[in-house]
Amino acid sequence: MGSRIMRFAIGVFLLLIGAFAAVIAVISLGVRVARDQPIDALFLTQFLLYAVVGLAYLTFGVWNLLTFATMRKAPLVAALVEAVVGLLFGAFYVANLHGAAQLTQGLGIGINLAIIALAWVLLRRKEPADE
Repeated sequence: MGSRIMRFAIGVFLLLIGAFAAVIAVISLGVRVARDQPIDALFLTQFLLYAVVGLAYLTFGVWNLLTFATMRKAPLVAALVEAVVGLLFGAFYVANLHGAAQLTQGLGIGINLAIIALAWVLLRRKEPADE
């Protein structure tokens, strides 16, 4: 697989997870408001966590897509770090959730693993691949 395709895939995966995190944050806020439930510190922390992590995913996804035709390593390192952080958060949530929420977080873990694998392969390459 060529490095451009792999870089493009990393960017798309990051955008996918970022959009998913943003949707989860908005839906959870909407459900909380619709049920007239108070916004407590735990909910606010989770909401802000999803928002910040989602924004980071979106930012790094755009950065990787803008630089997918280059040999720059910084976007790949950022994607790798973000995917590891997302993997840790996802594993924590899967361990503490049940049902459909566990399935969606499990999907996020799978995508994060794909990002980690692709970024790792690209960062380990010694010379540019034939495109």
